[in-house]
Amino acid sequence: MSDENDKIYVQIPSFLDTELCPTIRSLYAMATKPHRLRVAVLWQHDDGETIDNDVLSLPNLDVVAVDARLSEGPNWARRQLRARWTDEQFTLLLDSHHRFLPGWDEQLVAMHRSAGLQTERPEKAVLTSYLSPYRPGVPLWNFTPRALRLIPHEREDGILTRLAGWPIPFASSLICPVPAEFVSLHLLFGAGTLNAIEELSVLDDIYFFGDEVLLSLLLISLGFDLFHPHIPIGWHAYDRTQRQPHWTRSSNWSDQHRASLNLVRSYILDAGSDRSAISRSAVEFVERNSMTHLVTTRAP
Repeated sequence: MSDENDKIYVQIPSFLDTELCPTIRSLYAMATKPHRLRVAVLWQHDDGETIDNDVLSLPNLDVVAVDARLSEGPNWARRQLRARWTDEQFTLLLDSHHRFLPGWDEQLVAMHRSAGLQTERPEKAVLTSYLSPYRPGVPLWNFTPRALRLIPHEREDGILTRLAGWPIPFASSLICPVPAEFVSLHLLFGAGTLNAIEELSVLDDIYFFGDEVLLSLLLISLGFDLFHPHIPIGWHAYDRTQRQPHWTRSSNWSDQHRASLNLVRSYILDAGSDRSAISRSAVEFVERNSMTHLVTTRAP
């Protein structure tokens, strides 16, 4: 069980998402110790949008309102939220379209400590995964929550840019989290000091696709050990009908996307040199364990 004083800094970037309020309600309602949470939301909204009063009255909730027209994209939003961390022992990065199972907070803390027992650097254990899908407006009992591992899924210009969730075999019989090669940016849980890592600035110029692969390599390069939770803690909405991705409002998103793909390629191909933020051993570790090449072409 967790210590009563263990605080969790929850970060939720939200862009034109009608699921934000239901997500926050579920986050608090399903927590065993909601008073332990400090939740920061970067609310990127249009004129006329509001957040319900019952949500705004929740304890330790900090909503930072930003005109959606001023947003610079998902990793820009995450950077704003990292900067708002104070000294909470744990941090949790989420999206704004989730539902949670009862006791999700206690489960994450317990699994994090269990993962720490598997490594010589318990403070550098990270829990991360995709969550099983739900559809807004459909009762949750229609969706079975499963523990998922991340696997390679899609490439663009020869670069692995997208991951997929795959059920962990015999997860219900496991007693601890399982080692992982990749991270998810819709569920990432670890020590609060993750927010103070200066090297995370490499994500600043990554627009969207490819950021999870690059972050995986960066954390491994910095000595972190990645794990997938063996117990599910909720669901994630993959259907975008309830929200608008940033690129639907950006006139130059295609150029940003192309530039960030080139950055991901160069970081991987130059790994181990002073031109890259990641180590060659991290690339080799991920490629060996995922049984895939991260980059298959040197140029588009």
